[in-house]
Amino acid sequence: MSYNKKRLLILLGLYLFVFLFFIIVNPEKLPLVLLLLPFLLIFVTIHMTLILILDTFFKIRSQPKRLIAFSISVMPVLLLIIQSITQLTLRDVLLSISIVVIIVWYTTKLNAAQ
Repeated sequence: MSYNKKRLLILLGLYLFVFLFFIIVNPEKLPLVLLLLPFLLIFVTIHMTLILILDTFFKIRSQPKRLIAFSISVMPVLLLIIQSITQLTLRDVLLSISIVVIIVWYTTKLNAAQ
């Protein structure tokens, strides 16, 4: 079994776990510490998905690839956290998207220069 197939199976298992977690767990009954777990699960799922996509379709070195995946993965999680405290505005979304676009653009330009 190839490395990408193993990673795809792990990713599918993670998607199933996250899906079941969100169906079974009631956030109102979770202890305060475990309230961060859904955000962590979302981040890990998005990050692993992006790493797999970048590995499969783009020839990018390891460090820029991780930075791109991290930047893109953090944005929806931060927006979800801001929304959960009902403070999310259009300005926050536009600012987050702008920051991620700049980071990804800069990272790809840096990668192309080397």
